[in-house]
Amino acid sequence: MLPRILGVGAIGESGAPREQDELWQSRFDVVIGPHPDLTASQKAVVAKDYGLERGRGVLTVRYAMMFYVLKRLGLLGDAAKDDARRQHIVVVNRAETEAALKKSGFPT
Repeated sequence: MLPRILGVGAIGESGAPREQDELWQSRFDVVIGPHPDLTASQKAVVAKDYGLERGRGVLTVRYAMMFYVLKRLGLLGDAAKDDARRQHIVVVNRAETEAALKKSGFPT
C-alpha cells in the first residue's frame, strides 16, 4: 500500500538526462566532529561511534540529498547550540555547508 499517492496523471516527457542533473551529479564534503561541549572522553566515544579520525569525519553528499542528510543527522542550523547530551556531532565546515545547502535549493 502506498498511502501518499492520491492519483496518477498522464505520462509526460521525461526531464533532463541524469548526466545533466547538476545537483545529483555534484557532491559536497560535509565535515563533522564531536560536539564542542562534550568532555574529552565523551568526544572519544563519539569519534569511535561515527568512525572519526583525529576528531573529524567527512560525509560526501550529493547536493540533491544534502537537506535530507543534514536533517536526519540533526545538523540543520547550528548544532553546536544544541544540548551536547542530545546532539553529539556538529558540522565543522558550517559556513561552507550552509552555502552548499543554499546552492542545493534549500534555504538556510
